[in-house]
Formats: sequence, C-alpha cells, structure tokens
Amino acid sequence: MSRHSDPQPLGGSPVKNPVPAWGEDAVISRRRAEGAVVITVAGEVDTLDADGLVDCLRESVTDSTSDDDLVVDFREVSFVSISVLGRLVAVRDRLAAQGRTVRMRTPAGRVGMYFSLVGL
Repeated sequence: MSRHSDPQPLGGSPVKNPVPAWGEDAVISRRRAEGAVVITVAGEVDTLDADGLVDCLRESVTDSTSDDDLVVDFREVSFVSISVLGRLVAVRDRLAAQGRTVRMRTPAGRVGMYFSLVGL
C-alpha cells in the first residue's frame, strides 16, 4: 500500500499537481518554512521513486520564488538507491547553476555515508 501525505500549499496557493504515491515505503511532504521550501522524504527510496522525487523537486522550485532556498530532508530515509542519489546530484547541480540554494539534510549511519560519497 502506497503512503504519502496530502500536499500542502506553498505560500498560500494550492499545489498544482498532488505529489504522486510512489513505491511501497516512500513518504514525502512539502511545506514552506522561513524563506525555504522544505521537502521531507522518509522510508525506503528506490529506483522506482526517482522520477517522482525529481518531479516533486521541480514542482517545488516552480511553485517557489527565486529567493526561496530548497531544503530536502532525508534524515528519516532508511534506504536510498544509487540511481536516486545520481538524480539528486544532477538536480542540485542544475539548480545551483541557476543560482538557487539547495541544502540536503542527510541521515546518519550507512545511508548518510552514501550521500557523502556522492557529494551530497
């Protein structure tokens, strides 16, 4: 059974496309906090979740202002596939080239080590 939180409006406007239900254990939420769009990811994030996660990041950037930072919180992730990490590096680099700030909050332990190995 797929789980996801109800999409939250960013800056008082409704989210254009609800966040899709992904793989069995991936859970995501979005909110605005102190000049940033915060995306929280939890559970197991595998290859099947990569497109949905990248789409959510793009929508969050589109729905925000150019002054907003993008914070992606992975502290509750228990597994992440290498293909997801590769896609995150590409998104981070693309946004940085546009002058956007992207901050990753990474988990501790073995999963956090994988984020460090790819430079996140």
